[in-house]
Amino acid sequence: MYRKFIKQLQQWEQNNVTEPLLVTGARQVGKTCLIKKFCEKTYPDYVYINFEEREDFASAFENSLAPKDVLRTLGILAEKKINESTAIFFDEIQLCERAITALKYFCEAEENYRIVCAGSLLGVKLGRFEGSFPVGKVIIKHMYPMDFEEFLLALGEEDLRDVIREHYDSLKPMVTGLHSKAINLFHDYLFVGGMPKLVESYLKTKDVNDVPTEQFENLRMSYLADMSKHVKSPAESLKIAEVYKSIPRQLAKENPKFKYKEVKDTANKRDYYSAIDWLEA
Repeated sequence: MYRKFIKQLQQWEQNNVTEPLLVTGARQVGKTCLIKKFCEKTYPDYVYINFEEREDFASAFENSLAPKDVLRTLGILAEKKINESTAIFFDEIQLCERAITALKYFCEAEENYRIVCAGSLLGVKLGRFEGSFPVGKVIIKHMYPMDFEEFLLALGEEDLRDVIREHYDSLKPMVTGLHSKAINLFHDYLFVGGMPKLVESYLKTKDVNDVPTEQFENLRMSYLADMSKHVKSPAESLKIAEVYKSIPRQLAKENPKFKYKEVKDTANKRDYYSAIDWLEA
């Protein structure tokens, strides 16, 4: 499935800058898949380092953060020869703060290392990053779920996409049949969402009823599980989850104003404002 974000990756490479590229975004928006495809097509040699799959990779950053020392250790652990011409993809980099700090030294090195990273900056946003963040030494780009245009392209509806754009630019109405088709597909997009795995399931029959409900549930549960990883206490995690679970009820009301009573009968601003700030971050 075509993702517009590929242009961001290609532009970074074409500019040949020394700053590593850090791609942030929610879980399951397709960061890992897209970056892997980009590396495979762009570089003759690259290595994939996932700090979630292999906790021992973090040990490469325990002592020296000099790029050559780090790459030598990573090469031994990954059982792959790594040198200055090898592109590196650090995935789930938020799990190794020392690796994030090391990006500064990759940027400042004489060799122009090609370093692409993916992960969350939630720890930084919440002020819980204990290391030294490489301000000005890394390029940060945010990747979002598939938008409606990408959804149409996945369906093979390039012509309909072009018609929508032409009528938007000219401010002229579409013919009834095309407008009805576009609206129906947009409703399907709103139901399915922009996560690639869900869109992939929808493409099999192009019927929203055939998208497995467990895929939605797994996505929801993975978000709830992530919430417990970046909090100070179980009580804080519980409040965040309660606010998160109330969002559908909040959106379903005619009055769009957020109400604490929709979270919990006894909820008030004093007890829950920090949970809302956390979710916003």
